[in-house]
Amino acid sequence: MADFKLWLQALWSLRNLLLLVLIPIVLSPLLVTGTPEAKCAYCVLIVSFYWMFVILPLSITALIPLFLFPILGVMKSNDVAVSYILDAVLFVMGTFFVAMAIERWNVHKRLALLSLLLVGTNPASILLCFMVISFSLSMWMSNTATASMIIPLARAMAGELMKQRLKTDDKNNATELVPLSTETKVNDCDEIIEVDQNSKSNSRIESVESKSSSEISQKGDKTTTAFELGVAYSSLMGGAATLIGTPQTLFMKLHLDRTYGPEVMSFGSWFAVGAPCQVSSVLIGWVWLQWLFLDLSFKRLFSSWRCRKKRNTSTNPKTNHVKEFIRGELKKLGPVSVGEASVLCILIVGILVWFSAKPNMFPGWTSLDKNGYISITQSALLLTLGLFILPANPREAFNRFRKDTSKQLRWDRLMDTNTTQTEFPWMITFLTFGCGLSMGKACQTSGLSAWIASTLKHLGYMDPWIVAFILIVGTAVVCECIGNAMVVIVMLPILSELAHSMEVNPLYFIIPSTLAATFAFMLPISSGPNIVAFAHGDLLVSDMVKSGSLMNVICILINNIGVHTLCVWVFDIYTYPDWAPRTQISTNLTTPGYGYTVL
Repeated sequence: MADFKLWLQALWSLRNLLLLVLIPIVLSPLLVTGTPEAKCAYCVLIVSFYWMFVILPLSITALIPLFLFPILGVMKSNDVAVSYILDAVLFVMGTFFVAMAIERWNVHKRLALLSLLLVGTNPASILLCFMVISFSLSMWMSNTATASMIIPLARAMAGELMKQRLKTDDKNNATELVPLSTETKVNDCDEIIEVDQNSKSNSRIESVESKSSSEISQKGDKTTTAFELGVAYSSLMGGAATLIGTPQTLFMKLHLDRTYGPEVMSFGSWFAVGAPCQVSSVLIGWVWLQWLFLDLSFKRLFSSWRCRKKRNTSTNPKTNHVKEFIRGELKKLGPVSVGEASVLCILIVGILVWFSAKPNMFPGWTSLDKNGYISITQSALLLTLGLFILPANPREAFNRFRKDTSKQLRWDRLMDTNTTQTEFPWMITFLTFGCGLSMGKACQTSGLSAWIASTLKHLGYMDPWIVAFILIVGTAVVCECIGNAMVVIVMLPILSELAHSMEVNPLYFIIPSTLAATFAFMLPISSGPNIVAFAHGDLLVSDMVKSGSLMNVICILINNIGVHTLCVWVFDIYTYPDWAPRTQISTNLTTPGYGYTVL
């Protein structure tokens, strides 16, 4: 028995090597048919499994299509290589630089702390504040990076709220944890009020060793769980509100541009659909997390304004302790520097430029270029150039130059090459995005997408809204276990072919399915923000499954409502567009209430 256990341990230690060899061998029967579709499926499945089980580093796995597609005769080498340096990849690179500058100058931390000062010490208000901050930041930078920056601050705040419930005993130099039962009362503002000691003659108070907030175990603490899950959820939903916040929406935009043209969807048109849906999901998710972890009381929930006014005049040291912690963190940051203000201005300018590129309400600045040479990529690269040119402290640089004019004028810039070389995700930006784009293109050119769509032709006998609902639910379930970016890469060409065969606007299937790919709330491996939140060791898997399951249901329902309201207004999805190819199919089906007949 002992030998068998050792054999299993040795086998487990070699699992990556075994999977590296076995996966191509097990999938090799696909090559026997010799069709382009089977060869493409062989390569896509190998990359998918390698990514899923992390057999090789992600960036190394992303190199597989560069040599496997040409060897198998699926695509020419030049055609595959072009996908790794497309215009959109450079745009992502520019947004990454802006995100790095935000993190380097602690712009995110100052904004978060200033917001926390305004909301008071009510845990529900603090939770909403963290969710709004995470949502706002993840719209313009990676949702995983947003979670990595905000969750440590959220944990610190939860620790201070726990410390607020600790009562110091000066006699034995210990700390007593005051249970929220007969010893204390909680008012409508979630403030802890001590009861006279004479009324606690029969109570038991457990003495613990005096600890700082960083030493207090937060494992299973409901406030910590609510804060961490709130940041993770809002980071996921904020990323889907814009085209650059998450890989799923970016891959969708690239697919639409390559298949139908750049005029199909603009930055502003997607925001008009994605932002309202995600804001609604965040607000309902806030209420749900309160109900689950913070013992939601509607009386306390709707009395926040009265509580805030009361706290402004309160001298309760237990209430002011949390605010003192926030002020202390702000004091550590020091006064607002020129670098912070410059980075914030660059972010605001970038947002305005990206929204005004192709708005639906009026002609954007890209319409000034009649030849179509300019896109929003140039704006992102110009902002990046500004980060490497603008001085972080111009007054100090000129003072040094004035003291010694014989030396060349030099200054510290908002971004430097050392930070870029050590922190910028070069491999992820170019190789991983390029791999996804090349596989999506191969699925179309090889006919694999059309073949899979033909196997789903029975869906043509259903109403389009039923098909869209099935796709939403199916995508959300699959993305809980498989990387959502990979699901979108493979799924988008298939949805286009399915829509063409049904004579349905492709956006009717593509938009809700892409949004559903961000509904990865249940498991630690479902998304980057979930991994970041779980890695801190405070969350229980049971809590994630319990809270994430209903979040999935909420987001699916909101997604369906948004598709049949906002998408109809913005994209006219009930009408088959002129930019989509028309395909005659031999079914005599009239789609009730949809506006056209499928021939």
